[in-house]
Amino acid sequence: MAKVKHGGDIYAIASEYGFNPEDVIDFSGNINPLGTPGSLKKAIIDNVDILSKYPDPEYNELRGCISDYTRVKTENIIVGSGSTELISLFFKVLNPDNGLVLMPTYSEYEREIRINGGGYEYYRLKEEEDFVPDVYDIINSISGRDILVICNPNNPTGVAIETNNMERILKAAKDEGCFVFVDETYAEFADDSKNISSTGFVDKYDNLFVIRGISKFFGTPGLRIGYGLTSNKKIIDDILRIKDPWTVGSVAQVAGQAVFKDKDYQNLAKKCMHDERDFILDKLAGIKSIKVYNSDSNFFLCKILDDHKASDLRKYLLTYAIDIRDAASFPYLNEKFFRFCILSREDNEKLVEYLNRFFC
Repeated sequence: MAKVKHGGDIYAIASEYGFNPEDVIDFSGNINPLGTPGSLKKAIIDNVDILSKYPDPEYNELRGCISDYTRVKTENIIVGSGSTELISLFFKVLNPDNGLVLMPTYSEYEREIRINGGGYEYYRLKEEEDFVPDVYDIINSISGRDILVICNPNNPTGVAIETNNMERILKAAKDEGCFVFVDETYAEFADDSKNISSTGFVDKYDNLFVIRGISKFFGTPGLRIGYGLTSNKKIIDDILRIKDPWTVGSVAQVAGQAVFKDKDYQNLAKKCMHDERDFILDKLAGIKSIKVYNSDSNFFLCKILDDHKASDLRKYLLTYAIDIRDAASFPYLNEKFFRFCILSREDNEKLVEYLNRFFC
């Protein structure tokens, strides 16, 4: 059966190489190394009897917690079974004819546009400019488009568009009748997430849809909670009209409410990311065979500068139960690019050690 290839498939790796899944050090999945918050575990244990009840179909308490967390009005919040469900529903109801997708990026956007019969083109983020978006060139490319798709910070490049430039894009898009879709899956990992998040524009611009989830930052990909933010009432109504009911279960609701209130976990995660980003950049600076691109997120894109390929490096690391993402499948990248996420200091030290062994 054909499937979309993403990172984090430790089960396939374990089966192929004879490891136990829990022994694989997964640098491909971009999950917070702190793991599931204790507050979430406690909420599940304390509320396990809620399994005998149907979830609130309006998700009022959960949306209220998200509102407090994002400072977006409750009526402008929609929740779903992971961000993937909401990405699919959004592109189904908007069904763009002439979209523009900033590339290289996560494959799910173009997949959803394509399977719903829509049209799109790529906007190339230039390697020669370290994949930093040229905001004014993007604005000049909006004319005639019905949607602009941005991952911010971008996966796999790690580069983010700051809020002042994002508002320039939103204003220009509004004038052109263009919707702006912004995926902020990784925004919370940034040192200054307020300076890159578009949540503050949701109540102001009705041509904006921001998508987020709790899988990556809160280390809970198995729970499947995503949320979309938009002040466009028609988009919300159209999504709710075709959305299946109760796609977020009762336990997931109370668990989600707990993580959005857990400031200690959020602050610890920010500090961990800051410290480990600096550690990794410092350690990899001595490996002349790779270029490490600056990142506003919890992962790094790298380019191999010698004769090796990323597939060679990945095969080598897999023999030590370490997995990275070969980034050759991303548009405008090639066999020289790989991506890895930030894990614990112990795991990061191990990756640095084996990268040195491979390249030095």
